[in-house]
Amino acid sequence: MLDVVFFVLLILGFCSAALFANWCEKQVNK
Repeated sequence: MLDVVFFVLLILGFCSAALFANWCEKQVNK
């Protein structure tokens, strides 16, 4: 059970990091 929770958190963290990097690029390009 715990390994599943860890896996989900890992995916969420990766997605949020990718979105944050994408947002930073847009802010820099302004």
